[in-house]
Amino acid sequence: MSSPKLEEEGVLREWAPLSKLLHQIPMKMRQGMFLEDLRFTSVDATTECIVLGSNCGTCFWYDRGTHYVQHLRPEKGANAITCVKVVSTVDFMVACGDNTGIVSIFKIPKSMENFSGSGNNLSQKIERYTVDGLHKTRVTALEWSMNGQKLFSGDSDGVVVFTEMDFVMNISKAREVLNEKYSIVQLNYIQREQILLVASKLRCIIWRGQNTNHTITQIGQRERPSLLSLGGTLVYEESGEVTVYSCRGGLKLWKADLTGDVKYTLLFKEALKNCKNPVKLLKQLDTVENNNKLPEFGSIYSWRDGLFVSFRKDSIVVFDPHQLTVVATLLNIKEIICACTTRTELFFISGQRDLIRLGYTPDLYDSSIGGFGNMATGECVSGLPEVSIEPVYGSPISSSFSRNSYLSASTANSELSSSEVIYGTDPSVLPPVVSLHDGIPELRIQPSRYQQFTTIGKQGFDDIIYSQKRLQKHKNRRKSAELVEQKPKSSRLSFDGFASYVNTFGKFLNGEFSSSICDGELEPVVNSEISQDILPDTRDLETIVQDVTRKEMLLEASLENLMVNLHPLESSCETVDSFCKKEIFKSSADLTDPVPNSEKEINVNTVEVHLNLPKEEIAVISKEIGSLTTESNLQEPESDKVNNIDDTNSSKINQKIHEESKNAICEEDIKSESNENNILVEDIKLLNSQDIDKVSGDNCDDICEEIDKIIFPLTISDSSIYAGWCTLNCPDHSAFLSPREGGIILCSPKFDVYYTNEDHWALLKYKAQIVIVSTSGHIGVRIHCAIAQYSDDWKGTRNWEMLCRDVQHVAVTDEEIWFVSRGDLFYLSVKDKKVHTVPCEAKLSKIYTYGTVIYAITIHGLVLKFENDQWQYIKGIKNCRSMCIGPNNLIWFIDSGNGLFITDSVKDNKAICWQVSVTGSKDKEITCICSNSEAIYTLITGNNIPSILFNKTYVTGHIWSSAGLNLECFQIAAAGIFEEKGCVWVVDTTNKLIALDSSLIILEEVDTPCNIVCIASSPEALWLLADDGSVYLRQGISNTYSYYNPVGKKWRKLNMEQLHSQVELVSLSCGPDAVWACDIRGKVVMVVGSPHHIAEDTFIPVWVGVDGKPIENNTFTKVYVGPETYMVWALDNAGNIYVREGIFPYHPVGTGWVHVPDIKASHLTISSEAVFVLNQDGIYKRVGITQSNYIGDAWIYFPVICLDYVTASFGGELWGICSKSKDLMKHKKKTFPLSSDITVENDFALL
Repeated sequence: MSSPKLEEEGVLREWAPLSKLLHQIPMKMRQGMFLEDLRFTSVDATTECIVLGSNCGTCFWYDRGTHYVQHLRPEKGANAITCVKVVSTVDFMVACGDNTGIVSIFKIPKSMENFSGSGNNLSQKIERYTVDGLHKTRVTALEWSMNGQKLFSGDSDGVVVFTEMDFVMNISKAREVLNEKYSIVQLNYIQREQILLVASKLRCIIWRGQNTNHTITQIGQRERPSLLSLGGTLVYEESGEVTVYSCRGGLKLWKADLTGDVKYTLLFKEALKNCKNPVKLLKQLDTVENNNKLPEFGSIYSWRDGLFVSFRKDSIVVFDPHQLTVVATLLNIKEIICACTTRTELFFISGQRDLIRLGYTPDLYDSSIGGFGNMATGECVSGLPEVSIEPVYGSPISSSFSRNSYLSASTANSELSSSEVIYGTDPSVLPPVVSLHDGIPELRIQPSRYQQFTTIGKQGFDDIIYSQKRLQKHKNRRKSAELVEQKPKSSRLSFDGFASYVNTFGKFLNGEFSSSICDGELEPVVNSEISQDILPDTRDLETIVQDVTRKEMLLEASLENLMVNLHPLESSCETVDSFCKKEIFKSSADLTDPVPNSEKEINVNTVEVHLNLPKEEIAVISKEIGSLTTESNLQEPESDKVNNIDDTNSSKINQKIHEESKNAICEEDIKSESNENNILVEDIKLLNSQDIDKVSGDNCDDICEEIDKIIFPLTISDSSIYAGWCTLNCPDHSAFLSPREGGIILCSPKFDVYYTNEDHWALLKYKAQIVIVSTSGHIGVRIHCAIAQYSDDWKGTRNWEMLCRDVQHVAVTDEEIWFVSRGDLFYLSVKDKKVHTVPCEAKLSKIYTYGTVIYAITIHGLVLKFENDQWQYIKGIKNCRSMCIGPNNLIWFIDSGNGLFITDSVKDNKAICWQVSVTGSKDKEITCICSNSEAIYTLITGNNIPSILFNKTYVTGHIWSSAGLNLECFQIAAAGIFEEKGCVWVVDTTNKLIALDSSLIILEEVDTPCNIVCIASSPEALWLLADDGSVYLRQGISNTYSYYNPVGKKWRKLNMEQLHSQVELVSLSCGPDAVWACDIRGKVVMVVGSPHHIAEDTFIPVWVGVDGKPIENNTFTKVYVGPETYMVWALDNAGNIYVREGIFPYHPVGTGWVHVPDIKASHLTISSEAVFVLNQDGIYKRVGITQSNYIGDAWIYFPVICLDYVTASFGGELWGICSKSKDLMKHKKKTFPLSSDITVENDFALL
């Protein structure tokens, strides 16, 4: 048996990679001016072709017989393709939808003799049609009719559009036929029956449309209990009847007829657990670690021999619905983007560019470069080779890469000309290729970046790219003829020069400059030959120019930063003016006098001054030139040669520069090219008064000018939302904070340094990125451009001595300076000024000191403690990016997920971390944290006003812990907990109902009378909503001391005759004096009365309709009532939040709905004082709710793990369901005092 023909004979596997297709698709595509990585976003296939959608707005149509790739670009090709569908009829009909709702249709002729990519005229053209304006959001599903004349498209808002093709008139007609309000998951159309199956996140329906009339039939009597991306399909049975298969949650499959009646519910959970037939792949895909959770069904397709295939973002399941067996699985995959089926094959996209074919037999079209690979017979299968886009220097460029053709779609519903069709790969323009001598071997060693830049700089790009243009200067400005003659050529492009370059380079792109295009090939014109030691640069010209321009801008910015706020020389405007009129700068002159007592000579960069400025600006420039030498220790020497600034008429500026150059000594380099990852202690040289020149000395006292401190008043405002936190206004936005005794130091994004001084902010005279001082303020360290300096007068500009280069972080005490350089830890003894190394196996990023204990953060976010000459790992803290030790011995840290945590004890090197909420939104990032002995300071980005939050009183920490119950929870209700009495009711995924007390101890497992859709509780009451719309009440619940029975005795079915024919409930909520509900059509009803008394009495409650509609034609989906009668909130299908206004004891229905802006939610719960809403970002808490202020004051972002469900008790205790494990989680909080004067009792701080 060489090749299996049936699934019983073989194994579902990947036989060979589709390398002939993947090699023809470019790695990058140009989007405007930039190149973007090309990623696959969608796929569809037939037995004859494959269609791929990409993030760059281009579809790739692949003929499996000829291995030809056709690029299909929609009219608006910049939008990412989200869905593709192809059908093979008389022609190939390809439809693609993008993320903006535009659907593009391509008609590709089947006669492909002329589609060989040779550039000949095509006898048949590709037609394009565009459907725009009907979909407002991204297209999620497409479906063709069998003849290719009808196309159905669905989007994420639930809109279904029907497009009819008229090939005779070459037009298309489109109209909206359905709006489900929820995202469309899958569409399936049967042409003979003229029916369309629409599977949305809410339900599955059958749409029958004839002309303008249409009917809708729902599959089953109830929708899904929660929104899930589940699909459905239509299948012809052997009897000829059409059967509907609709997916349900929990690996369930409904089998129904066209009338919507469900015949069977097929369960596949046990079959999937017992399946031992994984799909075999050539290369192992990335998987999700420690994920033992069973997958759900997704989009399903009818496949071969009665098998079905289910695709989801993390799994592929092949199952047999007739025998209730699972044939093959591919589980726990990290990312499956899209998938499709043919009659005998499966295709799916994994990751960014992996297209994988699965089948029981090898590919009959030989789509692999290695030929027909058959894993069953042991034949070799060549995998797809790695494609590297890095240039190999020294190797000639193959001419095959210069073969280009083009495709662009002009207008909708028009034919494409032959000049607008792309063949093969994405076009790319190569720079002119210079010829190499024959004796040069190919180099396969990547040269250093210095050699690359040197080689690029030696090539004659000026002759090709641009022509420099001399600017005509104004007549009134004075010019120095001697200076103009001797001024060297600048490497920077003027505006006119850059414009000339753009025009010239545009001609090059069009083939009009130094090249000719013949027969689709780009023939470069060799304009020169170079010597053997110069290697050709294979980058395009635009990249080279952008690289050179970017480096010049960086160099200019670094020079400007070094020259800002430096001490000027003592000179007047007249002196500088008369001095600059002379020839003061020459090409270069050797310094004849050697520098004494130096291990290396320092180079003094020649300063060029071009005179076309008034006297006032010349005076400013002269001061900056004079102050340049005061910061000479911040510049690395570039060579050992020293240039002397010579002038026949010696002036004060020349004398100063000459004196500084004689006395200056440069430190030794601690970095070498051969060993740049290691730091030797002996290589780190400090700057002191004996062997290194200080930044400012006695000879500069007479020329330094004192600059007055800029005073900004300190203003403090209390935060009405976050208890204990206050806002401190700042003179500028903050980039870094550090503490000082009695205040803080602030470094702005402009490198300005401020510090608090009693009642105002003061500005320092120097610039730095980081400034850290010791607790007493005796020693200070500043870091700028990774260069660290220290001084005993950190407020002044003098006496700064070099510490080290390439410094990442420092920690300062009065005796030692600890610093991290290139991941290694060192410390400097202030007394003897010697550097010592501290061995550590891990690479560090930051260092902190607290007394005699050293804390360090590794590059992987772990926290280490160095005590008694030993490193110890602190468990419980992960992904840490910043930390500090605050008042009252509290340890604070920020993790990579933007969470602020606090811990008060580290026992046995294990910390229990509590999260602190200080931001009103998850979008605002906590960038820095610091503390002194009095307060904790946090820096939060995203605020319009420069400010800092600080706290001197107390903070509240939050933590979520597992209840430890072996349950997979579905819903929970804790509103019945009052003063530690009552129950927490839990419904698991198997429809079991468990009663827990407030300490989460299981009291009893209660029998359920129905399939539970919604559970609602209040003190001494429990109501259930069944899947058929009926309501059950629990009788016998009592929380009194005389008779305590929180579980109750029996169930009672509520008489629903009043609502049975009009309302089908989908949501239910109980309050102390009322019950509110919502039906499937968005109608809200309520009944007045105690839920407990209604359950015990025999009378039929009266339901009252509630007026009011949501915004934007949405519909209500859920309604909630809190412990107080006036607390009634609701959600619509778009996630908008509403509150009921005008509720009073004499008018419990209220007067209307009020929209609560800013955020959206998927679930909501209410306590006696606040409202908690759950969305994809976490939990937000609405505070300030009273009867007079029913809408509340503001939203507070609440620290939370990833939850699917949340519920609150009367007192505000929270419980939730974990998204990953489905465990029951309980929320705890703890108050931490920041001062010994504050006492905490029962989680309340006594000030």
